[in-house]
This record gives sequence, C-alpha cells and structure tokens, in this order.
Amino acid sequence: MEKKTKLEGDILLTARRNSLREAASSQIQARGKFRGFDVFTWIDAPLDSFLATLNSMPFPIVWVTTSAYFDWVTQQASIEFNNVSMVFILDDEKRNELQGEVVYCDSLQQLLAHPALIQGRGPLLFSVTGSRGVHTLNEFTFILKAMRTV
Repeated sequence: MEKKTKLEGDILLTARRNSLREAASSQIQARGKFRGFDVFTWIDAPLDSFLATLNSMPFPIVWVTTSAYFDWVTQQASIEFNNVSMVFILDDEKRNELQGEVVYCDSLQQLLAHPALIQGRGPLLFSVTGSRGVHTLNEFTFILKAMRTV
C-alpha cells in the first residue's frame, strides 16, 4: 500500500512539473473579430516565437503592446518590423524618440477610439507583459465578450 502511494505521489509531482513548464511558455491565442480585425493575444511571448509569428502573418499587423514589452523586444536585437503596419503602445508616459507609425495611448479607451482601429482588416496582435499589460488584456477581452453579446 505504501509503495502504491509513493508511486501515485511521484506521478502527481511529475504531472505538476509538466503543467508548470507548459504554463511558463505562453502561446498566442485567437480571440475572434474586432471591427474587422482578427484579434490575437499573447502574454510574455518568447522573443523567437514572437518574431517568427510577426514574419509569418499574411497581412500587415497592427501591434498593440505595453512599453515594457516593446522596450524588451527592441533591446534584444536590431529588429525591423517589416510586417507591422502600426504600433500602439499603452503607457502612461509619452515618449518622442520613436517616429513614424508608433502611437502612444494612455488608456484602452483612447486606443479603441483611434481612427486606425475604427474599421480595419488583418491581424490585431496584443502582446503584453507585467501586471498592467495583463490588466489591459483582461479589460480588452471583457470588451470583446460584451460586443459579442450585443
């Protein structure tokens, strides 16, 4: 009986370790449509997987991210975002060092009111990190669910 209990305990420990390992490696999630965009979300996306995803999308991407994740991605390597048509950075601070198709928004409401997101086509990719990013992603997911029930 004691041997069986030890074996079951080992099986449970192994299953728990595997679950934690899988949870640590996040994956992109499809969230449906939003104003014509195909919405995808990704929390703490690994750099290699994230860049491969950006390059594999068939249409130019509208990328929504937090400044923490954007800074981390751009500091890892010299990266050109050839398949990204516009970047929205959700942050409380405004920075002017980036020119071109980068828009800073201090709230999700400001982001969703931007003319480029009123009606679109192609992928809309939310990639976030940290508690602010997760909070914003949860808020956006709630809005998507509310739009489907209306």
